[in-house]
Amino acid sequence: MGFTMPFGQPAEFSVSATGDTLTYAWYFNNSVIPGALTSTLSIPAAAAGNAGDYKAVVSNAGGAVTSSVATLTVVFRPTITNQPKSQTVVSN
Repeated sequence: MGFTMPFGQPAEFSVSATGDTLTYAWYFNNSVIPGALTSTLSIPAAAAGNAGDYKAVVSNAGGAVTSSVATLTVVFRPTITNQPKSQTVVSN
């Protein structure tokens, strides 16, 4: 599953799980995200460094399950790198 967000816009991932005394851990490109310990992961303003794969691991005393991977793609507004130049044409 993938999501495309414009640069600077908020992105949010969430997971639903059932069970007793659940704990959550979010991962970005297979590395744990420190402090991301709830069922929702919020990115206030998507930037190039946020693009990648996200997943959640939900666990309790009975074990752990891993969500499917959600890929975030960050797109940028186009920018004009070369402005048009005015021209004068003389007719014959």
